[in-house]
Amino acid sequence: MSPLLRRSALALLCLGWLSACQILPTEITPPTTYALTLPAPVPVTAPALPAVRLGTTTVGAPWNGTALVYQLSDVRFSADAYHRLLSPASTLLNTALADWLGARQRFEAVLAPGSPAPAPWRLETGITALYGDFRSASAPQAVISAQFVIVDTAAVPRRRLLVLDLNQRIPLESATPVALVAGYRQGWLRMLEELDARLASLKPDNTSAGHS
Repeated sequence: MSPLLRRSALALLCLGWLSACQILPTEITPPTTYALTLPAPVPVTAPALPAVRLGTTTVGAPWNGTALVYQLSDVRFSADAYHRLLSPASTLLNTALADWLGARQRFEAVLAPGSPAPAPWRLETGITALYGDFRSASAPQAVISAQFVIVDTAAVPRRRLLVLDLNQRIPLESATPVALVAGYRQGWLRMLEELDARLASLKPDNTSAGHS
């Protein structure tokens, strides 16, 4: 190879190296995270129900991680690695549930799963859907489905006092992560308000299970 060709090849190699350096990212952008904090409710006049122990809120796959999940077609769901909940969905929803019920003061006490204090009732919560329905760009929705079960653990045998299945579809202003999380908050708050309305009909000596 002649000196001229060698210099040309070297120049092209350097130019390619500089171009590659320019397109490589200088830093990794961290994901944006979101909380699910709810406004505190107005407390009731006086507690009418005994202490309740909260079970761990279970969230079914694929909603049980931190990534926001979008439904893009009837058969396609996508997890957003760059927009995440601050903690796993089960943790955030359970914390919001505990804080809201505690502030509402319908129970004598709202106890965490590991609390040694006695509680005759137990609240089990399961989430079966938690995603953004983005199939229609003009009509996106936040989707939440949940089941609440109140169990009288002091009874022999144990009995269910309430089984409540709820579904919420919250219309969103846009198909964006910020709008979706706002929809989650609104949907979860509506569910807790409906749960509270059903709790208002329960009595400590309730012997029949409710279901809806």
